[in-house]
Amino acid sequence: PSEGTVVLHTRRGDVNPRQRVGGPARVHPVEYSQGVGELLRGVLHPPLLAGRPLRFHVVSQGTPDLAVNLSQALPFATLHINTEERSTFHSFVAADVFVGSRSRFSHLPAMLSDRIKLMNAPFHYSVSCDDLWVPVTNYGEFNTSVFLQLWQWYVVNRATHTALDP
Repeated sequence: PSEGTVVLHTRRGDVNPRQRVGGPARVHPVEYSQGVGELLRGVLHPPLLAGRPLRFHVVSQGTPDLAVNLSQALPFATLHINTEERSTFHSFVAADVFVGSRSRFSHLPAMLSDRIKLMNAPFHYSVSCDDLWVPVTNYGEFNTSVFLQLWQWYVVNRATHTALDP
């Protein structure tokens, strides 16, 4: 691939506000994605992966209003609103850094990925997380020292972590 990728999943379109279980509690506010995105962008400066550009992508389902809100909050990212599920799932697994949402649709590709993933803590499903999982607070904050150690290891060892690259 010609570029590295950071993919942020912002769960929206599938949540019914009248659900008794989960519902809106499983949706992060736009400020959460903005906080994680800006913190990652600050830590990964310059945004390069082994000399290649590192691109930010935000994936969600929703209305044009959501796209406007996300583009204002994350102007440095490419938005993918209402993208087909199969390619979305693949982009989650193949991302160099994946920021998941509170959903099984985020959790499963994070479990399958052998790359760095940031997930809201506590993780909402029972897993034996490996060292490539970085907990994120409800405010979009994470331990940047831990992330940078993982990133430095990943940049050096990425050649052995390319199973899903085309």
